Amino acid sequence: MTHEPDRTVHQAAKRARLALRGNPTVPELVWLSDELYEVRTSIGDELIGIRSAFPSASRVCAAYLGYTTQQFKRLYDRRGSSSSADVHRRTAKHARHLRRPCHQGYRLYATGRPDIRVDDPDLYFAFGEAPVEAWLRRVRAQHCTREKTDA
Repeated sequence: MTHEPDRTVHQAAKRARLALRGNPTVPELVWLSDELYEVRTSIGDELIGIRSAFPSASRVCAAYLGYTTQQFKRLYDRRGSSSSADVHRRTAKHARHLRRPCHQGYRLYATGRPDIRVDDPDLYFAFGEAPVEAWLRRVRAQHCTREKTDA
């Protein structure tokens, strides 16, 4: 196990294609706080400068809602298939990790800006312990059904 930061290198064109499709893994790369960048290049600064031009509400909705729906189905199928403590532990962990793209996708959809930092980790742990049906209802109610806000 390492505590070193993850590093991802994308060619600018590939990054732009992924961003235009609303890929959930791409926004973090250009929405980090300035102090978190170890290396900044001129093209990286240009991408950061135009980062708000990439999110399209419909693409963000399709990408994030598609991903989270698929993952919730996996969770639902896994939790329903066994009542063992190990399955519950793994399912809860999967759910905690899934809450982040749910939250980021909604914030990106609603405001045009994703929340990168986790403000309240306890919410993520509670989410991991909630019944799967509650997760599904909440995500379906939150994603793409509300009008965009200026929050």
